[in-house]
Amino acid sequence: MPISIADGIAMMERCKINRRKNVEQAGPSEPEFSKEVGKGGLQDAIDKMLASMRPLVWHKRARTDRPHTLPVGTLDFWGTATCAPHVPGVAWSMECKMKGEKPTEEQQADLMGWNVAGALTGVVYNVQQAKFIIEQAMSIARERKEAMDAVNAVWNKTNE
Repeated sequence: MPISIADGIAMMERCKINRRKNVEQAGPSEPEFSKEVGKGGLQDAIDKMLASMRPLVWHKRARTDRPHTLPVGTLDFWGTATCAPHVPGVAWSMECKMKGEKPTEEQQADLMGWNVAGALTGVVYNVQQAKFIIEQAMSIARERKEAMDAVNAVWNKTNE
């Protein structure tokens, strides 16, 4: 059943609202890690999870456990997630922290910059929270695709 262009635009607006989901509602926490960076740490576990989701998830990791030239406040992970190959993805970024830690002012500013640009952002304390951000980004990509498919169907029908 075709929908109107106004309905398609409304669906796209709901996608923006979905971006505001709270990362901390990601479900029960898993066993805590003893360290954030380095072999066997939280960042390694998240990196493996993200790598397992290729090709739908593209990501970069700031390796602050090695010598680097990254600016202060660079977030631990950033990238895009989509619902299917060849479908535009949704940007996301996340900062990993151990329980009880908070992001620095520079990291908070970086998170805010990504968010203002339309990315899904969050501070994560376990792999489940990181996966939640990615799943939300994939869900937004799916909703955008459905909305655009509906708008294109109406457009094609009116231009026949």
